[in-house]
Amino acid sequence: MNNKFEFNDDDDVKPLIIYVKQSYSFSGFSIQTPCVSCESLATLVDLNNNPYNENFYNEQKKSLSACPISIEIIMFLSLKQLPFDVKLCNPQKILPKELRYGRHYHHRMITGNQLPVLVDQNNHNHLIEYHMDIIDYIQKQYPSKELDFHPDDNLDNWKLFTTIHMVSRRFYHYVQQHYHQYHQQSSQKKSTTSIPKQQLFCALNKLDKMLISFGKTYAITDKQPTMIDCHLMPRLHQIRVLLKQFDNGDDIPLIFNGIWKYLSITYEWYIFCQWCPSDQEIQIHWMMKSEYSRVKPREYRLKMIELIRSKPTYSFQDFSNVNDTKL
Repeated sequence: MNNKFEFNDDDDVKPLIIYVKQSYSFSGFSIQTPCVSCESLATLVDLNNNPYNENFYNEQKKSLSACPISIEIIMFLSLKQLPFDVKLCNPQKILPKELRYGRHYHHRMITGNQLPVLVDQNNHNHLIEYHMDIIDYIQKQYPSKELDFHPDDNLDNWKLFTTIHMVSRRFYHYVQQHYHQYHQQSSQKKSTTSIPKQQLFCALNKLDKMLISFGKTYAITDKQPTMIDCHLMPRLHQIRVLLKQFDNGDDIPLIFNGIWKYLSITYEWYIFCQWCPSDQEIQIHWMMKSEYSRVKPREYRLKMIELIRSKPTYSFQDFSNVNDTKL
C-alpha cells in the first residue's frame, strides 16, 4: 500500500519521470525541434534519447507529440508544481533500456503504444502505465484538494466528465471519417464529413450548455484551473485546429458562447501556452492515428513532408482576431 507523499522543505524530492512520444519523424526529417522546456524540467533528450545538444538546433522549440493525454499529464504536473522530467521516446524505434528491460520497474516491458507512462522515483520507481491510472495516482499520491478533480464527487462532476468523453469520441470519429474519405477520393474532389461533423457539434452544444450552466471562470472553479481543465483544454484546442484544416477554415461555431469564453481563458493560461503543440504537430498526430496513415499514398507522403518543413504556427495566437469577429 502506497503512502501519500507530503512535501517538506528538508526533503530531497526526486522528480517524477514522464515518458512521452516525441514529435513524429518521417523519412529522416524531424518535426520541429525535439526538445521541451519547463521550469521544473531536469532532463532534456533528443530523438535518440541522448543528452540534448543545444548547438545542434537552430532554434529551441517545444516538440512533444500532440498526444492530448501526454499534454494533459504534463499540464497537471505543472499545475501541481511537482518536479518532473520529460523523456521523449520514438515509439517506432527502440525505447530507453529501462522501459525495454523493465529494470527496477517490476520487470514489465513497455511498448511504444503504451506511452505515456509515469515513473515515481519517490516511491521505489513505481511505474504507472495507463492514462486515468496516472491521473489517479498523482491525485492520491500528491493530493491538493483545490487542484484535484474526482468525477464521483458529485453529479455535476460526473456529467462534465462523461460529456467531455462524448465530445472526444465524436471528434475521433469525425477525424477517421475525414481521412477515410480523403483516401477513397484521393483522385477526386474531397467531400465533407457532414454527419460526423453534425454529431460533433451536437456534443459541443451539450458541453457549451453545461459550461454556461456552471457559470465558472474555469470548468468548475473561479480561482484557478483543476485537473479537469488540463483534460479539456488541449482537446478543445485540437478540435479547433482540425476543423480549420478539414473544412476550409471553419471553426467552432461562434454561437457556442460558453466554449468561446472558456477558450479565451485557456489561451491566457501560461501553462497551456507553454505546452501547446504547433498546429502542424496536431495535424501530424491525427494523420498518424488514422487508418489513412497505413495506406500512405503519394499525396499523404507529400502532405507529411509539407507539415514537417513548414514553420510552426499556433492557432491560440490568432484568438484576438476571432474575438473581434465575434464582437
